[in-house]
Amino acid sequence: MPYLIESKGVIVNISSVSSMKTGDGSLIHSEAKKYSVLSRVGEPEEIAKAVVFLASNTSSFVTGTNMLVDGGSILK
Repeated sequence: MPYLIESKGVIVNISSVSSMKTGDGSLIHSEAKKYSVLSRVGEPEEIAKAVVFLASNTSSFVTGTNMLVDGGSILK
């Protein structure tokens, strides 16, 4: 449970990611697939979309949260 303090107009959220595609890491990608419910690694664009959501006005009532963008790896 995050420690809550009096609001000063600051919204703090984080995004935790698991394995994602970066360049040609073929061996790493094949190993990482084993740990994802979706059986693949994330694309940088997928991570970016989550971060853009947290930074947008659409998430204006979301604060003090950790958004998991991990392809379900926490479930395994």
